[in-house]
Amino acid sequence: MKTLKSVLADALPDAGLLGGEYGLDRKRLIAELASLADDLRRGYWFRVCGVATVVAGIVGIAVSMNEIPVLVTAFAAAAVCLFGATTMLKGITDELARVRMLLTIAPELTIEALGEIAEKASASL
Repeated sequence: MKTLKSVLADALPDAGLLGGEYGLDRKRLIAELASLADDLRRGYWFRVCGVATVVAGIVGIAVSMNEIPVLVTAFAAAAVCLFGATTMLKGITDELARVRMLLTIAPELTIEALGEIAEKASASL
Protein backbone atom coordinates (compact mmCIF):
# COMPACT_ATOMS: atom_id res chain seq x y z
CA MET A 1 0.00 0.00 0.00
CA LYS A 2 1.22 3.49 -0.75
CA THR A 3 2.07 5.89 2.03
CA LEU A 4 1.76 9.66 2.24
CA LYS A 5 5.53 9.98 2.07
CA SER A 6 5.74 8.00 -1.20
CA VAL A 7 2.87 9.96 -2.75
CA LEU A 8 4.50 13.28 -1.84
CA ALA A 9 7.87 12.08 -3.13
CA ASP A 10 6.30 11.07 -6.46
CA ALA A 11 4.39 14.33 -6.86
CA LEU A 12 7.19 16.62 -5.71
CA PRO A 13 10.31 16.58 -7.88
CA ASP A 14 13.57 17.85 -6.42
CA ALA A 15 13.29 21.65 -6.24
CA GLY A 16 17.06 21.99 -6.77
CA LEU A 17 16.79 20.42 -10.22
CA LEU A 18 14.17 22.95 -11.24
CA GLY A 19 16.18 26.03 -10.29
CA GLY A 20 14.56 26.36 -6.86
CA GLU A 21 11.04 26.25 -8.27
CA TYR A 22 8.47 23.59 -7.51
CA GLY A 23 7.37 21.46 -10.43
CA LEU A 24 4.30 20.32 -8.57
CA ASP A 25 1.31 19.10 -10.53
CA ARG A 26 -1.63 20.07 -8.33
CA LYS A 27 -4.19 17.89 -10.13
CA ARG A 28 -1.94 14.85 -9.98
CA LEU A 29 -1.22 15.42 -6.29
CA ILE A 30 -4.92 15.76 -5.47
CA ALA A 31 -5.74 12.60 -7.46
CA GLU A 32 -2.95 10.66 -5.74
CA LEU A 33 -4.04 11.90 -2.30
CA ALA A 34 -7.66 10.95 -3.00
CA SER A 35 -6.56 7.48 -4.11
CA LEU A 36 -4.42 7.12 -0.99
CA ALA A 37 -7.33 8.20 1.22
CA ASP A 38 -9.53 5.53 -0.37
CA ASP A 39 -6.82 2.88 0.10
CA LEU A 40 -6.34 3.85 3.75
CA ARG A 41 -10.08 3.78 4.39
CA ARG A 42 -10.37 0.29 2.85
CA GLY A 43 -7.29 -0.88 4.74
CA TYR A 44 -8.73 0.39 8.01
CA TRP A 45 -12.00 -1.51 7.65
CA PHE A 46 -10.22 -4.63 6.36
CA ARG A 47 -8.07 -4.68 9.49
CA VAL A 48 -11.07 -4.03 11.76
CA CYS A 49 -12.91 -7.00 10.24
CA GLY A 50 -9.81 -9.20 10.47
CA VAL A 51 -9.30 -8.42 14.15
CA ALA A 52 -12.98 -8.93 14.92
CA THR A 53 -12.84 -12.34 13.23
CA VAL A 54 -9.74 -13.39 15.16
CA VAL A 55 -11.16 -12.25 18.51
CA ALA A 56 -14.50 -13.94 17.83
CA GLY A 57 -12.70 -17.14 16.89
CA ILE A 58 -10.57 -17.10 20.02
CA VAL A 59 -13.57 -16.48 22.27
CA GLY A 60 -15.69 -19.06 20.43
CA ILE A 61 -13.08 -21.78 20.83
CA ALA A 62 -12.55 -20.95 24.50
CA VAL A 63 -16.26 -20.96 25.31
CA SER A 64 -16.83 -24.27 23.54
CA MET A 65 -14.01 -25.93 25.55
CA ASN A 66 -15.78 -24.93 28.79
CA GLU A 67 -12.62 -24.94 30.88
CA ILE A 68 -11.63 -21.96 33.03
CA PRO A 69 -7.85 -21.96 32.29
CA VAL A 70 -8.51 -22.11 28.54
CA LEU A 71 -11.08 -19.34 28.83
CA VAL A 72 -8.67 -17.09 30.77
CA THR A 73 -5.88 -17.74 28.25
CA ALA A 74 -8.20 -17.04 25.34
CA PHE A 75 -9.37 -13.74 26.79
CA ALA A 76 -5.74 -12.74 27.44
CA ALA A 77 -4.89 -13.56 23.81
CA ALA A 78 -7.90 -11.57 22.64
CA ALA A 79 -6.81 -8.60 24.77
CA VAL A 80 -3.29 -8.68 23.28
CA CYS A 81 -4.79 -8.90 19.79
CA LEU A 82 -7.05 -5.93 20.49
CA PHE A 83 -4.16 -3.87 21.89
CA GLY A 84 -2.04 -4.53 18.80
CA ALA A 85 -4.97 -3.74 16.53
CA THR A 86 -5.66 -0.48 18.33
CA THR A 87 -2.05 0.60 17.89
CA MET A 88 -2.09 -0.35 14.20
CA LEU A 89 -5.41 1.37 13.54
CA LYS A 90 -4.21 4.56 15.26
CA GLY A 91 -1.33 4.74 12.75
CA ILE A 92 -3.75 4.38 9.85
CA THR A 93 -6.08 6.98 11.34
CA ASP A 94 -3.23 9.47 11.78
CA GLU A 95 -2.06 8.94 8.18
CA LEU A 96 -5.62 9.36 6.91
CA ALA A 97 -6.00 12.62 8.87
CA ARG A 98 -2.81 14.02 7.28
CA VAL A 99 -3.99 12.99 3.81
CA ARG A 100 -7.42 14.56 4.31
CA MET A 101 -5.83 17.77 5.59
CA LEU A 102 -3.66 18.01 2.48
CA LEU A 103 -6.66 17.22 0.28
CA THR A 104 -8.59 20.04 1.92
CA ILE A 105 -5.92 22.72 1.55
CA ALA A 106 -4.36 21.65 -1.78
CA PRO A 107 -6.91 23.37 -4.07
CA GLU A 108 -6.65 26.69 -2.21
CA LEU A 109 -2.88 27.21 -1.93
CA THR A 110 -0.41 28.58 -4.41
CA ILE A 111 1.97 26.08 -5.99
CA GLU A 112 4.88 27.49 -3.99
CA ALA A 113 3.05 27.22 -0.65
CA LEU A 114 1.78 23.75 -1.49
CA GLY A 115 5.28 22.69 -2.51
CA GLU A 116 6.74 23.94 0.77
CA ILE A 117 4.06 22.18 2.83
CA ALA A 118 4.51 18.95 0.87
CA GLU A 119 8.29 19.17 1.27
CA LYS A 120 8.04 19.72 5.05
CA ALA A 121 5.44 16.98 5.46
CA SER A 122 7.57 14.56 3.45
CA ALA A 123 10.64 15.37 5.54
CA SER A 124 8.81 14.86 8.83
CA LEU A 125 7.33 11.47 7.97
